[in-house]
Amino acid sequence: MVEQFINIGISGSTQDKWQDPVRAYAHFFDYMHFIATTFMQPTSYPTRLHSGVSDKGGVDIWARDFAEKYHLLFKPHPPNFDLYGRPKAYYVRNKELVTSVTTLFAFLSPSESTDKKSRSGTMMTVREAIKQNKSVYVHTLKDEKFILVWKKLSFFQEWSEIIEK
Repeated sequence: MVEQFINIGISGSTQDKWQDPVRAYAHFFDYMHFIATTFMQPTSYPTRLHSGVSDKGGVDIWARDFAEKYHLLFKPHPPNFDLYGRPKAYYVRNKELVTSVTTLFAFLSPSESTDKKSRSGTMMTVREAIKQNKSVYVHTLKDEKFILVWKKLSFFQEWSEIIEK
């Protein structure tokens, strides 16, 4: 029997991009708790979070911390610098992360652009998820909480929402 999981990808700004990383970390945990109760609990399948575990800290590490605190399965996707070198290792890592998940949640600091053409690693991951027809939710921190800036649903999720109406 094949094990089934809800595979959720988490990508976002590195530690140095946040004006107040400690407060952003707390807001991230609050928002992830909302995601956990909205997306993860209504299913009988266990949830596995995927993240890039950046050596630069930030959202990738926060996702790992959240998984540990709430006893969720966690799949790290570290960049393989020995095999690919910099910066290609980040691109390969981000593509592998997206391939492993059905949904991607991206968290960008207010100083970073949420424009789909932005050159940040997070937005590169978002573009890859769209290319692979994954559901994508892009967030930024505003007024002391994370807000959804835009989303792109996968073809299958779009149809399921239409059928439910």
